[in-house]
Amino acid sequence: MQLKIKHKLFAAIVIANLVVILGIYLLSNWSFSSSFREYLDANKQSQLRPLLPLLSQKFQ
Repeated sequence: MQLKIKHKLFAAIVIANLVVILGIYLLSNWSFSSSFREYLDANKQSQLRPLLPLLSQKFQ
Protein backbone atom coordinates (compact mmCIF):
# COMPACT_ATOMS: atom_id res chain seq x y z
CA MET A 1 0.00 0.00 0.00
CA GLN A 2 1.42 3.34 -1.01
CA LEU A 3 0.83 6.45 1.02
CA LYS A 4 -0.90 9.33 -0.64
CA ILE A 5 0.81 12.70 -0.86
CA LYS A 6 -1.47 14.20 1.80
CA HIS A 7 -0.42 11.50 4.26
CA LYS A 8 3.25 12.06 3.50
CA LEU A 9 2.87 15.82 3.93
CA PHE A 10 0.99 15.34 7.19
CA ALA A 11 3.73 13.05 8.51
CA ALA A 12 6.43 15.54 7.47
CA ILE A 13 4.63 18.39 9.24
CA VAL A 14 4.15 16.33 12.39
CA ILE A 15 7.81 15.32 12.44
CA ALA A 16 8.91 18.93 11.86
CA ASN A 17 6.69 20.10 14.73
CA LEU A 18 8.11 17.43 17.03
CA VAL A 19 11.66 18.45 16.17
CA VAL A 20 10.85 22.11 16.89
CA ILE A 21 9.16 21.24 20.19
CA LEU A 22 12.12 19.09 21.24
CA GLY A 23 14.56 21.88 20.33
CA ILE A 24 12.59 24.45 22.34
CA TYR A 25 12.40 22.10 25.31
CA LEU A 26 16.13 21.38 25.27
CA LEU A 27 17.05 25.04 24.89
CA SER A 28 14.76 26.20 27.69
CA ASN A 29 15.93 23.39 29.96
CA TRP A 30 19.57 24.28 29.35
CA SER A 31 18.88 28.00 29.87
CA PHE A 32 17.01 27.41 33.13
CA SER A 33 19.69 25.07 34.47
CA SER A 34 22.45 27.51 33.60
CA SER A 35 20.70 30.49 35.16
CA PHE A 36 19.73 28.55 38.27
CA ARG A 37 23.29 27.33 38.73
CA GLU A 38 24.58 30.92 38.47
CA TYR A 39 22.01 32.01 41.07
CA LEU A 40 23.05 29.26 43.47
CA ASP A 41 26.74 30.13 43.06
CA ALA A 42 26.08 33.84 43.68
CA ASN A 43 23.98 33.01 46.72
CA LYS A 44 26.68 30.73 48.12
CA GLN A 45 29.34 33.41 47.56
CA SER A 46 27.29 36.07 49.33
CA GLN A 47 26.82 33.77 52.32
CA LEU A 48 30.52 32.89 52.53
CA ARG A 49 31.84 36.44 52.04
CA PRO A 50 31.42 37.46 55.73
CA LEU A 51 33.54 34.47 56.78
CA LEU A 52 36.52 35.55 54.70
CA PRO A 53 37.99 38.09 57.19
CA LEU A 54 37.48 35.73 60.11
CA LEU A 55 39.20 32.84 58.36
CA SER A 56 42.06 35.00 57.14
CA GLN A 57 42.73 36.24 60.71
CA LYS A 58 42.56 32.74 62.11
CA PHE A 59 45.04 31.24 59.63
CA GLN A 60 47.62 34.04 59.54
